[in-house]
Amino acid sequence: MVFILMYVLALGALTFFLLFLGGVVGRIQSRGHRRTLPPTVQQAYYYATVLALAPVMYFGMRSIGRAGAYETILIVVFEIIACFYISKRS
Repeated sequence: MVFILMYVLALGALTFFLLFLGGVVGRIQSRGHRRTLPPTVQQAYYYATVLALAPVMYFGMRSIGRAGAYETILIVVFEIIACFYISKRS
Protein backbone atom coordinates (compact mmCIF):
# COMPACT_ATOMS: atom_id res chain seq x y z
CA MET A 1 0.00 0.00 0.00
CA VAL A 2 2.89 2.35 0.75
CA PHE A 3 4.35 1.89 -2.73
CA ILE A 4 1.00 2.54 -4.40
CA LEU A 5 0.55 5.73 -2.40
CA MET A 6 4.09 6.82 -3.24
CA TYR A 7 3.43 6.21 -6.94
CA VAL A 8 0.15 8.14 -6.96
CA LEU A 9 1.69 11.10 -5.13
CA ALA A 10 4.70 11.17 -7.43
CA LEU A 11 2.43 10.86 -10.48
CA GLY A 12 0.34 13.87 -9.50
CA ALA A 13 3.31 16.00 -8.53
CA LEU A 14 5.26 15.16 -11.69
CA THR A 15 2.28 15.81 -13.96
CA PHE A 16 1.80 19.31 -12.59
CA PHE A 17 5.55 19.94 -12.53
CA LEU A 18 5.94 18.94 -16.18
CA LEU A 19 3.02 21.16 -17.20
CA PHE A 20 4.46 24.07 -15.22
CA LEU A 21 7.95 23.51 -16.64
CA GLY A 22 6.58 23.33 -20.18
CA GLY A 23 4.74 26.61 -19.68
CA VAL A 24 7.84 28.34 -18.33
CA VAL A 25 10.00 27.08 -21.20
CA GLY A 26 7.32 28.15 -23.67
CA ARG A 27 7.28 31.68 -22.22
CA ILE A 28 11.05 31.94 -22.34
CA GLN A 29 11.16 30.72 -25.93
CA SER A 30 8.37 33.08 -26.99
CA ARG A 31 10.76 35.98 -26.41
CA GLY A 32 13.11 34.53 -29.00
CA HIS A 33 12.52 33.58 -32.60
CA ARG A 34 11.94 29.88 -32.11
CA ARG A 35 8.83 28.66 -30.30
CA THR A 36 7.83 25.15 -29.31
CA LEU A 37 4.44 24.16 -28.05
CA PRO A 38 4.14 23.35 -24.34
CA PRO A 39 3.23 19.75 -23.55
CA THR A 40 -0.43 18.83 -23.41
CA VAL A 41 -1.91 17.36 -20.27
CA GLN A 42 -1.92 13.95 -21.94
CA GLN A 43 1.77 14.14 -22.84
CA ALA A 44 2.70 15.34 -19.35
CA TYR A 45 0.68 12.48 -17.87
CA TYR A 46 2.42 9.90 -20.08
CA TYR A 47 5.87 11.10 -19.08
CA ALA A 48 4.84 11.37 -15.43
CA THR A 49 3.59 7.76 -15.37
CA VAL A 50 7.02 6.55 -16.37
CA LEU A 51 9.03 8.98 -14.27
CA ALA A 52 6.93 8.34 -11.14
CA LEU A 53 7.83 4.68 -11.32
CA ALA A 54 11.57 5.33 -10.78
CA PRO A 55 11.44 6.25 -7.06
CA VAL A 56 9.02 3.42 -6.40
CA MET A 57 11.36 0.92 -8.06
CA TYR A 58 14.35 2.34 -6.20
CA PHE A 59 12.68 2.22 -2.77
CA GLY A 60 11.33 -1.24 -3.53
CA MET A 61 14.83 -2.45 -4.28
CA ARG A 62 16.17 -0.75 -1.16
CA SER A 63 13.53 -2.48 0.93
CA ILE A 64 14.92 -5.87 -0.10
CA GLY A 65 18.53 -4.70 0.16
CA ARG A 66 19.40 -4.71 -3.54
CA ALA A 67 19.86 -1.03 -4.44
CA GLY A 68 23.45 -0.85 -5.58
CA ALA A 69 25.02 1.08 -8.41
CA TYR A 70 24.16 -1.61 -10.98
CA GLU A 71 20.48 -1.61 -10.08
CA THR A 72 20.35 2.20 -10.09
CA ILE A 73 21.90 2.27 -13.56
CA LEU A 74 19.29 -0.23 -14.74
CA ILE A 75 16.49 2.00 -13.43
CA VAL A 76 17.97 5.02 -15.23
CA VAL A 77 18.32 3.05 -18.48
CA PHE A 78 14.72 1.88 -18.15
CA GLU A 79 13.56 5.47 -17.67
CA ILE A 80 15.51 6.69 -20.70
CA ILE A 81 14.14 3.94 -22.92
CA ALA A 82 10.58 4.49 -21.69
CA CYS A 83 10.76 8.28 -22.24
CA PHE A 84 12.21 7.72 -25.70
CA TYR A 85 9.35 5.33 -26.48
CA ILE A 86 6.77 7.86 -25.29
CA SER A 87 8.36 10.62 -27.35
CA LYS A 88 8.16 8.50 -30.49
CA ARG A 89 4.56 7.38 -29.86
CA SER A 90 3.06 10.78 -29.01
